Amino acid sequence: MGSILLLIHHGRNVGNYGEYIGNTIAALSPQYKIVELKDYLLLLIENYKDQKALQSSSLAKLVVRYNLTASASDAFEDLLDLNVYYRQALRTTVLRGLVPDKEPISFYSDFRSLDLLCEICRIIDYESRLHPVIHSIKDYDVKNDTQLFDTLFCYLENNRSIAKTSARMYLHKNTVNYRINRVKSLFDLNFDNHNDLFHLHFSMKLLQVQQLLAKMTKEERQK
Repeated sequence: MGSILLLIHHGRNVGNYGEYIGNTIAALSPQYKIVELKDYLLLLIENYKDQKALQSSSLAKLVVRYNLTASASDAFEDLLDLNVYYRQALRTTVLRGLVPDKEPISFYSDFRSLDLLCEICRIIDYESRLHPVIHSIKDYDVKNDTQLFDTLFCYLENNRSIAKTSARMYLHKNTVNYRINRVKSLFDLNFDNHNDLFHLHFSMKLLQVQQLLAKMTKEERQK
């Protein structure tokens, strides 16, 4: 057990709406300590148990009912580290915009690897370090109107499971199997080479994050 910080975005910096939401949340439990921050509420939850319990709690139901977004830090014991965990909750709020979470409450632990990738994209020249076939596969897709890149990425994201990839992409298993064999043949990929496979998958994830960040930046400029 410990405490977590929850950053709740109500999106209405008008009148007393934030105060109303805060009071509604406070009425749910005496363990909730709330601070209002413009169009956010910062909520300290003491005696935190686990994600499953929080996702099925009255607080999660309230988040859904009022169409709020809620982002949670990791659990912690020392209140002197509050600033570290506030930043985690804040980062989760940003990251859930890149990959929308279907759960009422998003947890930093589920976005930690994405946060790392975002930092890598921000601070280093990653382009020259990508796997050499990455752009070749994308170019092939453009020229031949295929989806080898997306299929391969989905396949790797699903632990090389044909069944899970076909379900995720709404494709027949034979179609997925054909595409995977096709991309291996065209670009001489050896999935038994674990270092090379890791490099390939990691490179694809970096490109995905870069595209998501670019999309988010464009949407922010249009607001």
